[in-house]
Amino acid sequence: MHRYAKTAMNVINAGIDAYHEIKENPLSVLGALSELSSITGGAIGPLEQLSGLADVFRDGQELVDAGKQALDDVRQAVDYLKDDSLSIWDRLDSAADSMGNASSSLENASSNALALSVGVATRRLLS
Repeated sequence: MHRYAKTAMNVINAGIDAYHEIKENPLSVLGALSELSSITGGAIGPLEQLSGLADVFRDGQELVDAGKQALDDVRQAVDYLKDDSLSIWDRLDSAADSMGNASSSLENASSNALALSVGVATRRLLS
């Protein structure tokens, strides 16, 4: 479960880095939308796998729920990148915001899940 979250988090962070690079070099935006869409979409698979684990792991429910929220955010980012009704800069800003939300969801849940795992392991060792 943590592996899926970590993989998704790595892809999300790569996408966020790409958004920042484009903002720093505006000329690169012309060919970047399809690449950003591809990078962003790369997080969907691991997040779908994480979301599919809900019935298997009750203790990891918070992480699974965060994965579902992050999946929605990543899908929204992909939709923003493809939205021709928005300016290129609005697409980038909106997609970057969605990716940031996805990242925050996974970071918070991963920290809580790790603390829970440590607590369970400690109880097992002490009992």
